[in-house]
Amino acid sequence: MKRQIVIFLVLLLSLPMVAQKVTDSPAYLTQGYLLSLLGYHDADDVDDNIRKQLSAYEFRTPDARINAQGGLLSVAVIKQGKVPQEYNDLLQRFFGIQPSESEGRCVLYPDFPGDWDSCSVHTPMLDYRFRRQGSYLVFDVTQRFRHPLTIVLHQHSGMGEYAEIVGTKGVHQTLRMKAPSQLPDIAFHSAYDDAAFLAPGLEEPTFEERFRPQRIEALLTDSIPFDIEPDFLIENRYVVRGVPFSVAQQGNNIAWVSFPDTLAIPLNTKAHRAWFLLSDTPVSRDPHQSKAFFVAHYQDGTADILPLINPDNWTPVAAGKGRRLCLPLNPDKKLAAIRIRPLAADVKIGLMGVTLQ
Repeated sequence: MKRQIVIFLVLLLSLPMVAQKVTDSPAYLTQGYLLSLLGYHDADDVDDNIRKQLSAYEFRTPDARINAQGGLLSVAVIKQGKVPQEYNDLLQRFFGIQPSESEGRCVLYPDFPGDWDSCSVHTPMLDYRFRRQGSYLVFDVTQRFRHPLTIVLHQHSGMGEYAEIVGTKGVHQTLRMKAPSQLPDIAFHSAYDDAAFLAPGLEEPTFEERFRPQRIEALLTDSIPFDIEPDFLIENRYVVRGVPFSVAQQGNNIAWVSFPDTLAIPLNTKAHRAWFLLSDTPVSRDPHQSKAFFVAHYQDGTADILPLINPDNWTPVAAGKGRRLCLPLNPDKKLAAIRIRPLAADVKIGLMGVTLQ
């Protein structure tokens, strides 16, 4: 038995490798293979309840790796008696099913790639199917909660804004919303050389170009007492390690963003660098893995990205303290927006200032 547990843990840890095999050959993930992970060698002796549980979690998406992980999720649930956190993160990242019996509702926070025209998820408590229908996004929902919940769709409506569509407690229902105006699909382009910058985001400023602190008051939604230690103050601007930021002196002074939301900063200009003044960015559980991105969208559809990686360029700071990060940009391209995108539920980012250079 101990040997089987060790084998199962090794399989869990090697999930990316298994998923890659599934991508190469979708037939690799057969029910017989899943049963073998559970220790069954004679398929005829398997209890019908086990077979039913093997299909408890099913993903149908354009990405074969995600679909394969749905099968592995069912195995993990049978083995452990609960949904493991790493699989729950996967389920929440794309499909965002968050029921609350105390509030009497279940909120869906979908976050699908822009090129997905349809997908679906099956879980013991709820199914839903997403499809694009002309200029609308359509969600067909079936719930199986012990007490029916009001289904609420929390969906991106463009440029960092979100809309909530409130459904009913019906077992079957369809929610529709106008497709958002989106930033263009991007072909990722990196303006920095990974070999030259071991810790992207921590570059020191140069002074060939003028600093342009941006007015982001419209984005600030909260107020916290903060303890930033600037180099000095000049014209109500905090100069932090050589970079000036326009920081609100009264009222709201910070914009929080956490998964599954994103925060978009509309822009219409060119720049060599974007500097960010951040506060209270807790560290993800997983070291050396990116759990958030800063994405600079250009008007030609390309983008530059800055991944936040613990502990390379992202370490704990006390609430109210400030950190400075830099996103190198392509100065020949005009910006459309900069977007902050957390990728996991344990990530929370506070934006206090933006300066272009």
